[in-house]
Amino acid sequence: IATAHSVNITDGLDGLAGGVLLTSFGAYGAIAFAQGRYDLATFCGVIIGALLAFLWFNINPARFFMGDTGAMSLGVTLGIIAMLTNAALLLPIIGLVFLIETLSVIVQVTGKKMFCKNAKQFCESTESIYVSKFTRRASRMKILISIVTMSFFFGQFVFADFNQAESLMKK
Repeated sequence: IATAHSVNITDGLDGLAGGVLLTSFGAYGAIAFAQGRYDLATFCGVIIGALLAFLWFNINPARFFMGDTGAMSLGVTLGIIAMLTNAALLLPIIGLVFLIETLSVIVQVTGKKMFCKNAKQFCESTESIYVSKFTRRASRMKILISIVTMSFFFGQFVFADFNQAESLMKK
């Protein structure tokens, strides 16, 4: 449940959760592949493909938005895959951005309730405006480079597994 809420908090106007979930599912896909859980690795690969398509169409002007339903469901799925691979203790490391975002929201809300009861105009931050302007400048080339990099990364796992199988067959 905490993972679902953390992913939901991370997903804002800029679609940050899509990119972070891409790397998180990639990491758990590699863990599942290394454990021989090819069904989970394939499932992670399908989710990675869906997230790549989402990110492709989420470039400014965004045609699709993940929303609460998508963020919560992908967060729950990530938590379930973490438990099925017996690597749930790695989730705070793999999803470090989710953890930092959640802690940031907790600190901001607590600080605002404690220190800014009447002076709301002094406590508002304009950082999110600049962050959203910065993330709108993402181009299709950056996503294409990410796709190629992820393909090479996962291709190394596949070829390493085939080479290991060949050496076992020769014995």
